[in-house]
Amino acid sequence: MTAFCVESFQNLSQNPADTTNALLFALSLQLANSSSPVADASIANAFSPAKHDVHINVLYFISLAFALSVSSVCILAKQWIREYEKDVVGTPCDAVRVRQMRYDSLEAWKVPQIIAALPVVLIVALLLVFTGLLVQLWHVNEHTTAIAVSAVVSFTALLVMITTFAPGLCGNLRSRASFVPFRSPQAWLFFVAYRPIQHWIHPIHYRFSSYRVPPVPVLSS
Repeated sequence: MTAFCVESFQNLSQNPADTTNALLFALSLQLANSSSPVADASIANAFSPAKHDVHINVLYFISLAFALSVSSVCILAKQWIREYEKDVVGTPCDAVRVRQMRYDSLEAWKVPQIIAALPVVLIVALLLVFTGLLVQLWHVNEHTTAIAVSAVVSFTALLVMITTFAPGLCGNLRSRASFVPFRSPQAWLFFVAYRPIQHWIHPIHYRFSSYRVPPVPVLSS
């Protein structure tokens, strides 16, 4: 990820070689025609980065920020878990009380939810990298490479979408009778968002699934 950021960040500033070439070209015109205006420093300030370069850098650097944030929170979470698993000195009854107190504090401060959200943030960061990579490839006219990478990214995105939506659409996350193996934090978030509109969508789905095409009558000869 750092390599992508370093490479794309160079497109936001003017290349010194381009500035030198522009100044040399202006000086050559001046020497060829003495009536031409004198070249000034405004040539070096005429650079403006392309919009797609700005968009690519935004995607890359947001993804890098997400990845570094997840790494920092992972270090903190490891410290929290180590403190939770620390041995308690005292009687077994004291150990049970302290362990229960630690468990209740973890639940009260939403530590399991924080840890479960970290893979979701990494998936978002990965999708941002893929988006920036596709934008970069399509703007450098590498159509063969862009098509191949687009196919891989589309397959990955489709797999993520199916495994995210399938548990909420095809089963109940609270029930073992309708078990769907693709259970994850992002699938649970989709299920929570989908549940309020579930009673509106299910009648429509039942109406279309229960519809049967009537049989074609056979004419007797």
